[in-house]
Amino acid sequence: MLGTEKAINATTVEVTFGDNVNALKFAIEGLEVKNAAVKQTDAKTVVLTTAAQEANKEYTVTLDGVKLGTFKGVNVAVPTKVTIKDVDGDRSHQGVIGKEVTVRAEVTVADGQSKAGIPVTFNVVNNNSNTNEKVAYTDANGVTTYSYTRYYNSEDNVTAYATSISSV
Repeated sequence: MLGTEKAINATTVEVTFGDNVNALKFAIEGLEVKNAAVKQTDAKTVVLTTAAQEANKEYTVTLDGVKLGTFKGVNVAVPTKVTIKDVDGDRSHQGVIGKEVTVRAEVTVADGQSKAGIPVTFNVVNNNSNTNEKVAYTDANGVTTYSYTRYYNSEDNVTAYATSISSV
């Protein structure tokens, strides 16, 4: 009954199992678990509401004292801006079919806030109706990258936004 752990935001962790579960006795080392509830839309996932996580800190999740796994804490800072560029610093890039393309996003936060550990969603859409979405976390400089392989002769439109805040 091992689970997959994922920080959704700075106070929420989801633990997904292979089978339906009940909200049992979960604990996270170094972090208060305030509530545990089975997700209404997925009986295999338990949503843990926690105290504020520390960005990039590795936490261990246990169930009834048995280690399930680990996840990295998410930053509470909300970016005021997300800028997308390719790794060369340009806003456009000519990719080659069958080759890897790497895009980069940089976040801007309010003065005094940490740029590390902010989740950024990369959304890649092309005119073949293919969508590729991936969440990546920023480094101490507020930069994150995402690499994917182009399989179609098409134009890819890449957007990046602060996860759960698509209006930024």
